[in-house]
Amino acid sequence: FQDNRDEFDLVITCQERVFDQVLEDLSERGSSTCKMVHVINVEIRDNHDDATLGAFVIHELVKAICSASDHEAEMEEILEKMEKKKNQRFLLFSCVLLRIGRHVIFTSLKPKKF
Repeated sequence: FQDNRDEFDLVITCQERVFDQVLEDLSERGSSTCKMVHVINVEIRDNHDDATLGAFVIHELVKAICSASDHEAEMEEILEKMEKKKNQRFLLFSCVLLRIGRHVIFTSLKPKKF
């Protein structure tokens, strides 16, 4: 992720530590397009069984986001439904990044726990 300079609509992490690192990286990199990016953490313990179950949760989450008519407006509702359905904790951070010269403007909402 850190070496890839593509712009993303959605970034999913599986540990809160990585979630924090992604937010730090995004705040430094900025964007020339001024578009929304959503960073979601799906907390998954680092073992084979939890990783397998977590993969299914992430797959279902991405399907719900992709099928939404307006995923930006519906993101919180999607995560609330998934949390209830899967009994899974999510963190969401939505922001707009803009780079102007050497300055990065990072407009954001506070991270939300679901």
